[in-house]
Amino acid sequence: MADPYDLDNFDYSAFDFPNQLWYIIPEWQIAVKISTFIPLLIFGILGNFMLLNVIIRNRALQTPTHLLLANMALADFFVLTICPVLYMYKDFYQNFLLGTIGCKMEGYLQAIVLPTETRLTMFGTKMVMACTWIAGFTIAVPLAVYRTYKERAWKNFLETFCMENTTILPSYWLVLFATLVWFPLCVMIICYTAIFWKQ
Repeated sequence: MADPYDLDNFDYSAFDFPNQLWYIIPEWQIAVKISTFIPLLIFGILGNFMLLNVIIRNRALQTPTHLLLANMALADFFVLTICPVLYMYKDFYQNFLLGTIGCKMEGYLQAIVLPTETRLTMFGTKMVMACTWIAGFTIAVPLAVYRTYKERAWKNFLETFCMENTTILPSYWLVLFATLVWFPLCVMIICYTAIFWKQ
């Protein structure tokens, strides 16, 4: 006999979908949401593109500081081109439309790590930039591995969604939050306190 609490193997096909079916949000909501994103995307993408273009074309600006700035502009460019599209797909449609690969890549593509700025040589700057991107992709691996694309066949609706592993990913989010938020915040508080104390 099947376990009635095993939701992965439960047969939903005898039941109607319990929520209201809407498939896609109304056109006016789509228009409002897209119109709020468009100015941000235009100014953000143009601003980052212009900054990258100036630094790439002007050899005098290819200093460690400017290269780190260009690296952050490139990261911001990716955030501006990837995150809003993924957000809109998830927000506009009732079902998850990106499939199995989209489910794995969605969280992975949104992970960006920004570099810290210190006195570096040109070689050191390039190493920091490479390590930053490698660290960002590495930190995001669990979001690709521990997410699953699911389908539920209800009597009146084929539900599709992307689900995180509820056993492993809560611990991952806790470690990530502590590493990327609490630890840097504590370091900043200590540094600012030391600076203030010296004044």
